[in-house]
Amino acid sequence: MDPQSARARGTSLTCLGVHDHACLFDGLEAERLELASAFLRIGLARGERCLYAGDENTAGRIMPCLRAAGVDVGQALASGALAVDAPRSLEPGEVFASLEARIEAALGDGYTALRIVCPATWTLARGSGLEKWIEVEEELKRLFGERQLVGIWQYDRSGSSPGLLRTFLRMHPFVIVGGEVHPNCLFVPPGRPAGTGRAPDELDRALDAVLERARADDALGRHVEQLHLALGAHALWEWDAESDRVALEPRWAELSDIELAAAGRFTARVAHEINNPLAWITTNLGFMKEVLQRFAGASAPPSPEEVSQVLEALQETEEGASRIREFVETLPGASSWRDRSRAVPRDVRGEILGAVGKARDRILSRARMTVSVPERLPLVVTHEGALGKVFLNLLLGAAHAIPEGSPEDNEIRLAAYLHGERLFVEITDSGVGMSLPMREHMFDLFLANEPNKSPESAAGLFLSRAVVRRYGGSIEVESAPARGTTVRVLLPVSSEDVVPP
Repeated sequence: MDPQSARARGTSLTCLGVHDHACLFDGLEAERLELASAFLRIGLARGERCLYAGDENTAGRIMPCLRAAGVDVGQALASGALAVDAPRSLEPGEVFASLEARIEAALGDGYTALRIVCPATWTLARGSGLEKWIEVEEELKRLFGERQLVGIWQYDRSGSSPGLLRTFLRMHPFVIVGGEVHPNCLFVPPGRPAGTGRAPDELDRALDAVLERARADDALGRHVEQLHLALGAHALWEWDAESDRVALEPRWAELSDIELAAAGRFTARVAHEINNPLAWITTNLGFMKEVLQRFAGASAPPSPEEVSQVLEALQETEEGASRIREFVETLPGASSWRDRSRAVPRDVRGEILGAVGKARDRILSRARMTVSVPERLPLVVTHEGALGKVFLNLLLGAAHAIPEGSPEDNEIRLAAYLHGERLFVEITDSGVGMSLPMREHMFDLFLANEPNKSPESAAGLFLSRAVVRRYGGSIEVESAPARGTTVRVLLPVSSEDVVPP
């Protein structure tokens, strides 16, 4: 199984939750097995007991697919989290007694629900049982609505009549087409008593479904219109972080190209800032898992070098998680970053000099560098390491503003000093400078394609402004084309610190 394909299918299947059931009619057997494996893997991760209700032949073919999807099949079978077993009978009473027993057993054993995949292809081969199976499926709709159950029914369209398949299609509220889960507008809900007192037939239920869909569409239209009135000139968009897809509503076509471009850049930058450290985390976790598995089977304890490698990977993983957290906390609407409960007065001189050290190689390839930082700086209320990243981002931005090739003709100066009750950290470069519009948007994450801003520095400037504001400070910028740039960070001095003039 292609891992990328499996992830894509898994992303779509995550929308199915308890009480949901979907049908699948297309795809080769290999694709159906792949989708079933992804669906069951999601259930195992969610703490659900999983059942693959296939015959012996199909059951034998699902095992390699489950392993390829990342399932520890042996452990799952041994623990009871996974079972592979086909119904012994198509008698409705026996089918429901078996399912009810399995649901009760799963909940009794601490699982949150029963998740089932039923390759119904084998049931269609029993011609004499079709009417009974339709009766079973009609009652299944009620069972899904009442019990902790979620499932997928897979049908082979090549072995059944179109009329029969349409009947089965109307049995499920979701349908899977091309590997994607979609609401099924043809779904006929379980029958309800009719006003005449007689039992409703299929036409009654179909008419009910049409009315419910019309009411839902009308209500949705009213809600969207109300939201548009509230948003004014804005439009709606949605980013799926797992699949890295962006969905724009049609109203975006009414907006100007630049707003569209800004949204695209913003989304791409958010994805970049999260996916990069996430890649470190995933890679390091895989490495540590491999090393620990090797330790478990070894007769001798790990060597100091191996322990050092694991500790280094752990540190990088922690740094990656911290970077994601810091970025998310700076996004508009995030409230957790405002929590200053752990911020304390700190001497930031070490963070300034540490940033200079990290940026030095990048700077010296483009310019000379001078640093003026007194031995004693006033204390600033901040979290450890936060301002060091700000100064590093600003230094890298200054370096990028200077073209390569003539380091002896260019300079970057950093100076820190006390002015009134604020600490000033000033970074000046002799680079290309900025026009007024560029200067006004230099801290915008989604307008980051100016000639003197790399994607890296664009995100860094956005984060830097957010962090400085977090601690009650501000950033001033002086710049003009061909005259260089000065970025000045102003930070309030802690009331606990008094520095003589």
